[in-house]
Amino acid sequence: MTRYRFLSIFLISLALMTLSVSGAAQAFIQQPMPNVFTLNRDSATVSVIHRNENRVISNVRVGRFPVSIAFGNQAYIANFGSNTVSVMSLFSFRVLATVRVGQAPNDVDVSPDRRFVYVANTFSDNMSVIRTSDNRVVSTVRVGRRPLLVKLVRVGSHAYVLNEQSNDVTVVRTVDNRVVRRIRVGNQPKKMVLAPNGRYMYVTNEGNNSISVIRTADHRAVRTLFVGGLLRGVHTYGSIAVSPDSRHLYVPVWRASRVYVVETNGFGVVDTIRVGDEPEHITISPNGRRAVLTHGRTDEITFIDTLGNRVVASIMQGQWRHGRLKPTFTRDGRRAYIANVDSNSVTVLDVANSRIGGEVRVGDAPVVTAIPYISLCRVIFRGRCLI
Repeated sequence: MTRYRFLSIFLISLALMTLSVSGAAQAFIQQPMPNVFTLNRDSATVSVIHRNENRVISNVRVGRFPVSIAFGNQAYIANFGSNTVSVMSLFSFRVLATVRVGQAPNDVDVSPDRRFVYVANTFSDNMSVIRTSDNRVVSTVRVGRRPLLVKLVRVGSHAYVLNEQSNDVTVVRTVDNRVVRRIRVGNQPKKMVLAPNGRYMYVTNEGNNSISVIRTADHRAVRTLFVGGLLRGVHTYGSIAVSPDSRHLYVPVWRASRVYVVETNGFGVVDTIRVGDEPEHITISPNGRRAVLTHGRTDEITFIDTLGNRVVASIMQGQWRHGRLKPTFTRDGRRAYIANVDSNSVTVLDVANSRIGGEVRVGDAPVVTAIPYISLCRVIFRGRCLI
């Protein structure tokens, strides 16, 4: 252990000396930080919450209407209102660069090797590709009408872009940024969730209350789920979730006050969980043991035991928190964070004990909470991780 630590220190020192002598770009020494990043839409800021202390340690000014964040060697924030992507250090919480992209960037994703960032631009009907070594747009790809989301699939070999108005998913080959397929889905697709094993992409379609199942091996829609009519009336503007083992799909049904559990082999309903009114956003813990469900126009939070598919607890916080959004879990699954868009706060959940663990005041209209699960680099040089 001592020998390994000495070797690490030696390599870091050598790298920094080399960079200093050559006059090259600055290197950033970084250590993993237990922080939660919250995008505040109306105040154009990112609040950084210290996860162990439940307090804001930094408020970072970004572009107008930040709506999406993804993590590579840095944090990349899509600013819907200013047509930019902010590049923010995960160590110093400073904005290192501001990149001009298309009109109304709504979603962002980072390649597995962290060399490129992909941005869905809703009003210009295209996708921007940013090279992280110099934070420059190196390609702009025409996609469908009103792209909302972008997700990397098959170990980053392809980018899926969800297009709301053209009712399809554009498949872009990332080696040359060429469109190789357009996949027809249902009417007004809103959400796109990739199974952890990468085999299927699930698209929720608000227009006809359905879920399109896309097989990523050949980029084809292989099934449309209505689950015997049970999903008709699903409020698909919310979110669905896939279990960590990719074997089950959890679908909140707004009008039915239920969560339907669908097995992903034959795509049949195998369980039904009765919950409170207007279930909307659901997230499953990384260990697969718990799910947290938020409800539409109520103050209710539901804790679900996913091993037995039963409600463990249902909590009313006692104050109006209209606008609860999708929960974000810590890696160990013991805590979760929920942005409350109308109360300018983040609710901290003690998932292990099925109770509320606190509330943190943030900026105006928080819309996203996110935690970097990636291993952070200790030395970054020209956009690449050295150590």
